Amino acid sequence: MEQSNPPALVRLSEGLGPLPWGDIEAWLEVSDASQIASDIRAYADAEVARAVAAERERCAQIVETYPVPVGNSAAGEMAAEWTMDALREVRDAIRGA
Repeated sequence: MEQSNPPALVRLSEGLGPLPWGDIEAWLEVSDASQIASDIRAYADAEVARAVAAERERCAQIVETYPVPVGNSAAGEMAAEWTMDALREVRDAIRGA
């Protein structure tokens, strides 16, 4: 017969380390606090990853739509193309490509 641990009062943030939204002041009666802590940490990590990906895409959109002035000469056009090439490299670096 499998023996289970009796439920215990556990601080919800115990064992999680720093959370992106701060400390959680809640207590739960649980029999497996480590599993709950692991689940919360996995959820928090996934939320942070989604937020980082969204912010990177916003940054890449800014770089993609940045207006680059073009001069009225061949040198101005070349400079504009070099600038666009550099901005594309920045965009790709932001996206991690």
